Amino acid sequence: MNTKNFQILKFSQIKDSGARSISLKQEAAVYAWYRGFDELYHEASGDKLYDEINKLLNAKLSAQFNGKLGYLYELQIQEVPAALSPKKKALLKDICGSSRERRDIVNLINMASEFQSPLYVGKAVNLRKRIGDHCEGLSSLTSRLEKAGIELDSCFIKFKYIKDTNDPKTISQLDEKTLLIEEIITKLSPAAFVKRPG
Repeated sequence: MNTKNFQILKFSQIKDSGARSISLKQEAAVYAWYRGFDELYHEASGDKLYDEINKLLNAKLSAQFNGKLGYLYELQIQEVPAALSPKKKALLKDICGSSRERRDIVNLINMASEFQSPLYVGKAVNLRKRIGDHCEGLSSLTSRLEKAGIELDSCFIKFKYIKDTNDPKTISQLDEKTLLIEEIITKLSPAAFVKRPG
């Protein structure tokens, strides 16, 4: 198996079928969706940047899950971010007022996309088709993200083709292999918008 790094594509590189036919192969793969922070611009005014950072911080971090506890209680659980304290909001406002400090914080936030947990981990026998399902709204992922305040078009994917040219596999064997890898990755990097791993 080729062990090169995961490839990364922004939503703009896969948003329509023409772009996907250039960027993605019709091969088995594992993939993960992440929030992109590159909508933050150095050139944004202080007030605009302040609002955009707060918007990022207010997005829900998981889908809402409903369940029962015994026969008496219904539960709704959703991971939400912790709000900034008033003191830290004031500091952020000051930082956003300086063009140099705006540039620095935007660069740091953009780099922080590498630190985050994935929103969703998936597998596909045909990556191009599966990503198309997400982009065209044919899967439930788009609506689950939107309910949490995250737009798919602000996200990016990381993916890795699962192919071993020295060991040809049937489709079902390849599907089992990608399913196993997807489950391992999901358990190692919990993705809050996955309904169930594997």
